[in-house]
Amino acid sequence: MSAGYAPVDPGRPVSPYPQGLGAAPSHSRLPAQPVQPVMPAQPRRQRRSWPAMAALMSVGVLAFVATFYGLRALHHHGDESSSALDATTRAEACASPVVGDPPAELSTRAPAPGRTVITPNGAEKVFAAFWEARELALVGCGLDLLRELDDGPALIGDVSRAHCGCLIRTEPGSYTAKQIYLEHQTGYPATFLVEVATSMHDADRTWLERMVFRRNAPTTPWKLVLDTGYASDPGAQVTMGRPITTEDGYLEVVSANQRAEMVQRFRTYARYLQSAKDSGKAPAGQFAPGDWGDRLAEEIAAHPNGTVQKNGFVLHETFRAPRNRDVEVVFTGRSIMACGALSVRSVFTGPDGVTQDAGRYWGPDLDPGVYREVVSHGVDQTCLSMPVPAFAGVLPVASGGDWTNEAVVTGTPV
Repeated sequence: MSAGYAPVDPGRPVSPYPQGLGAAPSHSRLPAQPVQPVMPAQPRRQRRSWPAMAALMSVGVLAFVATFYGLRALHHHGDESSSALDATTRAEACASPVVGDPPAELSTRAPAPGRTVITPNGAEKVFAAFWEARELALVGCGLDLLRELDDGPALIGDVSRAHCGCLIRTEPGSYTAKQIYLEHQTGYPATFLVEVATSMHDADRTWLERMVFRRNAPTTPWKLVLDTGYASDPGAQVTMGRPITTEDGYLEVVSANQRAEMVQRFRTYARYLQSAKDSGKAPAGQFAPGDWGDRLAEEIAAHPNGTVQKNGFVLHETFRAPRNRDVEVVFTGRSIMACGALSVRSVFTGPDGVTQDAGRYWGPDLDPGVYREVVSHGVDQTCLSMPVPAFAGVLPVASGGDWTNEAVVTGTPV
């Protein structure tokens, strides 16, 4: 995604089983663009200013590397697309993180409900200011700043990846192209989606980042609430949508029925992955072939619920669809796209319990001891798309994803 977005294989499924625990499936195939449906013809420290922080990073002071904390590995193990980072250097950086105030553009005076609350020009300014601030925070381990910039699933992902140093780039980067998807809105919460083509540390590939921004009220700032994406094949470029807009730059408004159908697709997607995990068999004919469709289901099914995983523990995993209001639905041209985050709850048990030793194998949040079970709560940020109008025989496409293995780890003592 940005300087800090790095699933193990961008655009490829990342293992829901942390490799630090003996990872069950390794979802480490070479990344590729998602299959598209065939369309019919027709910490309080010295506060630095943004220029000062940018200068600090430009001289290469912050060249960071990944450090893993058991489940904190975030599926970001062994990915040739994420940079090879040094744990000691990253720990030093996080001991003295970049700090700063969020850009003023995120909190500019907003119109009251009943008037246009965000214009295309306003969205451009919000995004440009946000991009620079977030790039610096991700690379500079600015966790406090990220907590002011982000909310929801995006906050979970960004804080985790910034802490471990699982980055697409080790220096703040710019983007080569962007596309803003904005409907005309006269109320709150107000939202817009941005697709961004950007570089990776692997210069032979590009990254398509999808970012959803939301402002809950005139008195609250714009925040990033969802962040996902995928990488191109080596030597190829990512492809953005080409939305049809009005003269003023707004999208056609998605109808209530279309929005409801795409929200329902997320429920279907959660049931689809759950069925694979429960039955040990990937359901056929529900999603288009692709890395986040049938191949992800097949890899999940290879290690079904109630069986011993490669880490030696028995796993029970459940998937839950996002709330209706947390799914962003937009027209991207000839398709309609919905972006949201599944909740993933993973429960590990063992015949002798589950031990957290002084090394904090299960992450820094869980105290040492023996537990009847250890529970990891994570998120899978992804997007689903369908052609418009929908027609028989075409299945929804699941494209890109940021599967953060845990947002919170808890345990039930013996």
